[in-house]
Amino acid sequence: MALKRVKASGACNRKEAKKKKEKLNEVIKKTNKINTMFKQREEHSENHGSLDNVDHNINEPPSVEAVVTSEEHDINYSEVLEIPGEPPSVEAVVTSEEHDINCSEVLEIPGSDPAEWKINSCTIDYICKNGFSQNLDSSFSQSKRIYQSVRRGSFRNINRYVNKSFFETVLVNGKKCPRKYLVYSQSKGSVFCVPCYLFNNTSAFSKNGFSDWKRPKSIDKHENSLSHKTCVVKMKNRSSELNNVNEVLTFQLETEKIYWKNVLTRVCAVVKSLSSRGLPFRGDNENIGSLHNGNFLMCLEMIAEFDPFLANHLANYGNPGKGYTSYLSHSTYEQFIKLMATKVQNQIVEEVINAQYFSIVIDSTPDIAHVDQLSFILRYVNNKGLPVERFLCFLENVGHKSQCMADTVFSILKKYNIDIAYLRGQSYDNAKNMSGIYSGLQARI
Repeated sequence: MALKRVKASGACNRKEAKKKKEKLNEVIKKTNKINTMFKQREEHSENHGSLDNVDHNINEPPSVEAVVTSEEHDINYSEVLEIPGEPPSVEAVVTSEEHDINCSEVLEIPGSDPAEWKINSCTIDYICKNGFSQNLDSSFSQSKRIYQSVRRGSFRNINRYVNKSFFETVLVNGKKCPRKYLVYSQSKGSVFCVPCYLFNNTSAFSKNGFSDWKRPKSIDKHENSLSHKTCVVKMKNRSSELNNVNEVLTFQLETEKIYWKNVLTRVCAVVKSLSSRGLPFRGDNENIGSLHNGNFLMCLEMIAEFDPFLANHLANYGNPGKGYTSYLSHSTYEQFIKLMATKVQNQIVEEVINAQYFSIVIDSTPDIAHVDQLSFILRYVNNKGLPVERFLCFLENVGHKSQCMADTVFSILKKYNIDIAYLRGQSYDNAKNMSGIYSGLQARI
C-alpha cells in the first residue's frame, strides 16, 4: 500500500500560486493606481531613474490628482456646492455675447424643479456659475412611497416620505454637514444629485432621481462613489473656468489633496526603508494592532506613536475592509515597490550605457514554489572607476535549452537598449547548456 502524500507537489503549488496571483490582480484592477495620483514631470538626464528621486518625493510629496475619499477633518463631499437662495434670472446671467451661442440655445428653467431642466451647455454653465435651490421649503407630499411590512403574520402598508435629515450627513468627528449637492424635485417626488445630473452620471441620482426612502444609506454609498466625485471635480473645474471659483469646494479639494499626500509620504518612506534592506513586508494578517501583521504595518504603528497625524489616520482608517480606501493594504506598497524598481532599473541601464563596456552573469535556480527563475546580472565600471555588479531582473520559465536562454538574453538587452557589441565578459556555472564550447549559451553569445 502506497504511503499518503503529505507535501503538495510542485504542480499543485504552481496552481495555487497562479490562483493567488489572479485573485490579487482582480483586487488591483479595482484599486486606484498609484501612478494616477502623481503629476508627470520632466527629469534631468543626470537624475533620470535614480533612487534619489524617491527621496525628493518623500520630502516634497507629488500632487495627488484624484480625490479619493472624505476624511474626518471636518471635510465631506456633502459640502460640495455653495447654494445661494433662489437663482437669479437667466437673462441677467446667460447672454449670447458671453457664450457666443444662438438665441435658440438660451437657457430656460421653468421653476426650480431639476426634472424640468433642459440639460445642455448653457444650463450647465448657468448652474455652475449661479448655483441652485435645494427646494427644502417645498411640500414633500409628492415623495410618498408605499412599502409593505409584515407584522404578526399580516401584511400592512407603510407610507414613507423624504426627510430633511437626508439632506445632511454626520462626519466621523460627529459634526453635521449639509449635503448641498442634493435637490428635491416636486414633480417626481425624488431627490437629484446635481453634479451627476449635469455631467451624465449613470446612477439613480442622475437619471430619474432617488426615492427609495427605506434605504437612506444608499445616499452615503453614492456620496463616496468614484463616479460622483468625478462629477464634483468636473463641476468645480467648470465653475473655475467661468470665473466663479467656489471657495468652499476649492478649500475642500485642496485639503483632501494635502491629507492624502501626507499619508502617501509616510507610506512611501516605510516602503523605501524596508525594500532597500530586503526585509519582508507581509505577515499572517493585515490587521492594525495585531502582533503578526508584518513589518510594513509594524513600522507604521511605530511611527504613529510619535506622529499624531498618522495615529489619527490609523484610528479612523485602520482595518477598513474591502471597498474602502486607506492606502495601508498590500496593493499600495506593491505598487510603490514596482515604481521604485523601475526607477532603479532605469538608473542601472543608464550607468551601463555610460560605462559602454559590460559583462553579464547568468544563472538559474528554482524558487520556493519550484518555479525556475533565471537571474540576470550586469557587471561594469562606474564613473568613479570602481567595478560594480547590479542585479537587473528575474526571468521565469525560460527553459533549460541554450537556444531559449540565448534568445532571452538578447531580448533583455534589446529591451533596455543595451548594445551587445560592447559585451566583454560572460559568467556561468559549469552546466553544458551554459558553458558548453559548441552549443552552450556562452558559445551562442
